[in-house]
Amino acid sequence: MLGGSVEDRTVATLHAAAAEGDASAQFSLSIAYIEARGVAQDWAKAAQFARAAAEQGHVEAQFQIAQLLCKGRDSLSPLPQAPISAQHDSFRP
Repeated sequence: MLGGSVEDRTVATLHAAAAEGDASAQFSLSIAYIEARGVAQDWAKAAQFARAAAEQGHVEAQFQIAQLLCKGRDSLSPLPQAPISAQHDSFRP
C-alpha cells in the first residue's frame, strides 16, 4: 500500500483543493475538524475553513458558522452584514 491511510490522503487532497479556493473542500475540512475525521479535532481550524467557504457563498458553511457562533466555537466576529436600519430607512429611530 502507498504511504498513509485513505483518510490521510483524502484530507491532503481536501487541503490542496481548499488552498486553491474550493468552497466545497473548505466546508468538508470544516466538518473534518469538527468531527475529528482524519485530523485532530480543532474548533479554530473548523471555523477558519467554514468561514472561507461561507464568504464564497457556500450556504451550508454559512449555517455552520452560525452554529459555531451559537456554541461559542467561533472566536471571530459574525459574517459581515449591513444593519437592518441601514437596509431600511423606515426602521430608523
